[in-house]
Order: sequence, then C-alpha cells, then structure tokens
Amino acid sequence: MLSPLESDEGILVTAAIRDITVRKGAEKHLEQMEGRYRGLMEAAPDGMVVANQAGKIMLLNAQAEKQFGYPRDELIGKKVKSIIPEGFAERLIADETAPRPRRWRSRSAPD
Repeated sequence: MLSPLESDEGILVTAAIRDITVRKGAEKHLEQMEGRYRGLMEAAPDGMVVANQAGKIMLLNAQAEKQFGYPRDELIGKKVKSIIPEGFAERLIADETAPRPRRWRSRSAPD
C-alpha cells in the first residue's frame, strides 16, 4: 500500500509491506483439504447432505441428487425440511441443539 505524504522537501511516499507467505500457504492447504473432502463426499455410495445450523442445505453429493430427484442447484440454500420426511428433520435439529455428553479422556495405565 502506497501513501503520498507532502513535506517541505516535496512529495514523499510511504509503503507498508507484509509477508503473506504463511497466509497463502494456509489458504492452499485449506483448498487441498476442501478438495479431498468434496472428493470423498462425491465418491460416497450413499446420499449425503450437509446443512448448517439454521437447517439450510450447504452441500450435497450426486447420490443425494439421484435419491431426492432434484438437481444440486435447486437444493442448495433450501431448508433441509424440504427433502426430509416431516418429523425426522425436527429430530435432527433437536439433536443438534441438545447438550452433548462429555467425552471421557483416556488415562494412561499406571506403571
């Protein structure tokens, strides 16, 4: 980013430079992981639908398109209730908002 600065000596320019190597590396890693995730999801033999906490469909695979009979672009952004039988979607959402049981940590065996 360059910023002009007027002084008695004329116009000076200041510059701010940042090393974004780490950020770019993290972005590349995230893209790779997302690609793997999508590849696994698409290769799954079962229909898979991913919805956010509001119940809107964010992702689905080709098998889900076949099973529900709608193209992907028609389902993205719709409520999951539109494709799941009544009552079942409400149970899924209720399960997501219910408190989760605590995970027990394994302890190493005494010597």
